[in-house]
Amino acid sequence: MHDLVGEGAMTNLGGAGRERRAGVRAVERAFDILTAFSDAHPRLALHELADATCLPKASVHRIATSMIDYGFLRQAEDGSYMLGMRVVELARFASNSSTLLQIGKPVATEIARLTGETVLTAEVDWRDRTVLVVDRIDAEHSLTVLSPIGRRSHLSCGCIAKAALSAWPAETANRIINQLNLVARTPRSITDRARLAEEVQLSRERGYATEQDEFNLGVVGIGVPVLEAGWPIGVIAVVAPSVRCNSRQMTHISGQMRDVMAKYGVDSGE
Repeated sequence: MHDLVGEGAMTNLGGAGRERRAGVRAVERAFDILTAFSDAHPRLALHELADATCLPKASVHRIATSMIDYGFLRQAEDGSYMLGMRVVELARFASNSSTLLQIGKPVATEIARLTGETVLTAEVDWRDRTVLVVDRIDAEHSLTVLSPIGRRSHLSCGCIAKAALSAWPAETANRIINQLNLVARTPRSITDRARLAEEVQLSRERGYATEQDEFNLGVVGIGVPVLEAGWPIGVIAVVAPSVRCNSRQMTHISGQMRDVMAKYGVDSGE
């Protein structure tokens, strides 16, 4: 556990390790190509892929051709590359095997019914300090800013980060906070580590985390951690426009969320 949340251990590769490293280099390059795509760059030309992966164009072309054969990439008429449908298929399998979704889906469904607001379920990867939205149940009302399923972002401020961090003991949470890159998304974003640590401590004491305008202006959020065998694996969060959800309503929703999680026997760290 320490290696996942602390500084991590450096591995000294010997001769066998170097051979293994060389053997998987092509696989690593393929992963570099896959992860070069994003919301901002869903389509990339050959030279853009080469720039993004720091690989020669000839190497990118060769690996991309194999990935097209296996359905992981596809090529447009102009020669640019896009992710293939095989990625979508595997993503569905990954979602079906998600422990967090198996635990949290019925909880999120009932919370959405009770609150009438958008409910997000997000997994936390403590190795690289990232958050992945694995499920979203949309509110009946419109919400102008959405977090699409499959969006990965770095752990930072906001109710999801605070809730996840609050599930750790204070010493561990503070060590993680000191390693985070806190980027301002709005004027209300928390970029001071000491202040974030205070917010996490408050979240730990009351059993839920909140945010107001930290990720998106005009949007509030309430997050509750989900633990499996004592390990924080993710967060269930309600997000809503601030014009429809004041502080009193946020407190009410937090109570509903914890009641539903207790009803389904979900460990929220309390």
